[in-house]
Amino acid sequence: MTDDLDKTAWDLAQKIHMDCIQAVGTTGYRWDKGTACQIIKSALLAERRRAKEWQPIQTAPRDMSNIVVWNGNEQRIAYWDTDYGCFCLPELSGEAPELVPHPTHWMPVAATPKMEPQT
Repeated sequence: MTDDLDKTAWDLAQKIHMDCIQAVGTTGYRWDKGTACQIIKSALLAERRRAKEWQPIQTAPRDMSNIVVWNGNEQRIAYWDTDYGCFCLPELSGEAPELVPHPTHWMPVAATPKMEPQT
């Protein structure tokens, strides 16, 4: 497991623990942070794997963020244009956006690589 995944799981387990204490109190309450962390890490890993797979276009975000879309012939970077009500290619010239015909699937745009500082 990566350190960031362990820290995220631990932080979430701690928050859930505190929320449970507030909701039910401490009387008779049992908490196993190790088990909670394992469950949370498994869920986080599953979400990371899912984010790298093609998903049905109906589940794509409609918040104008860039995503990768597939229309059966090619994959393109696109976003949901609320004015046109469809997926469009990012505008470069300020003209009307080019529409992506019949996208069927989408996935998030891959994160850029982390660069180590040059010494």
